[in-house]
Amino acid sequence: MNTSASPSAREAAGAGPRGKGTTRRLSSHVRVVNAPWNGSGYIKRKKAEFYVKEGRAVFVGTSRHPDRNEMIDQVRLIDSHPDNIKAAATAALGYETIRRNMTLDELRHLPMVRPQMAYTDRSVPATRRLGGRSGTVRIIRTGE
Repeated sequence: MNTSASPSAREAAGAGPRGKGTTRRLSSHVRVVNAPWNGSGYIKRKKAEFYVKEGRAVFVGTSRHPDRNEMIDQVRLIDSHPDNIKAAATAALGYETIRRNMTLDELRHLPMVRPQMAYTDRSVPATRRLGGRSGTVRIIRTGE
């Protein structure tokens, strides 16, 4: 080894600072901030990079993953992109096609206290008597 080389030449020979903490390990998944589809809201990094390259999304930052102790990148889909509009319409299709009341079995899965009240027909107004009984009150005397 030549010790007469200048210090700047020796520094340039290395690839950078040593140690594992210098580069951040990228997570294999990316969180979608405004996911138009039904599901978890996480996609693979490769798909997120494809969306960004296609002009369908932008990277907006990082956040801590709720289950693992790692930072995860976030991506925001552009709402005006035609493919994102189509994905949102496809996801909403299942909800918009239902034109009926929910059954009691379906209502049992909702966080409600009394699903029978939600199942009643609301087109008929409820009647409530404020004073108790209706009609005249008769007093029956016995034992005089």
